[in-house]
Amino acid sequence: MNKKDLTREWIQEVAKIKVNEWPLKKELIWFRKKSKTGKFRTLNPREERGYLYLCFCVDKKRYKILASRVVYAARYGVCPANMRVSYKDNDRTNIHSDNLELLTTKELFHKKVWNRRK
Repeated sequence: MNKKDLTREWIQEVAKIKVNEWPLKKELIWFRKKSKTGKFRTLNPREERGYLYLCFCVDKKRYKILASRVVYAARYGVCPANMRVSYKDNDRTNIHSDNLELLTTKELFHKKVWNRRK
């Protein structure tokens, strides 16, 4: 495991983020972050160039992570730094865990080329 891999333990214990998702409903995914007072507040993903990002701070350090990587790591345990999260239905806003898959950079390139040809 690499130092930059995104893991479920880091999300829950260090970043203190809870990922709640309802099965088969892409609209019902929300992120909650625990504040210093112990209360949870909702993290709203920010959209940039069609992708959803989570922006938050941990110990005065800012993080900007793709929401799809956070959902994948929360569901499957680890999201390796050398792998890319791809969307099965090619909808960047559908970040439900059933719609996400891990691909290498080369596999993702081939997938995008074939999708353009169709």
